[in-house]
Amino acid sequence: MYQDKIVLCGANSYEEKFYMNPDFDNLPQHIKDELKIMCVLYVHDVGGILTLVFEENGELEFEVTSAEAGASDTASALLQSIFSGGRD
Repeated sequence: MYQDKIVLCGANSYEEKFYMNPDFDNLPQHIKDELKIMCVLYVHDVGGILTLVFEENGELEFEVTSAEAGASDTASALLQSIFSGGRD
């Protein structure tokens, strides 16, 4: 079915869109809702594009891209804050 990475979902602040891979339609609705909320809030706060991708080894990777200079530093700081238990 897949050979490389598998996109789970993503959000784009430039186009104000959210994408959920239809291959994951069988996830419980509350999980899909939480993924959407998380992705949309993230790009609303930071900007750019956030994509949640499963790597070949099964690990979930948060890929952040931006057209703005210095935005990746802001994105990294926010992700670090989120995973350490809180936001400034």
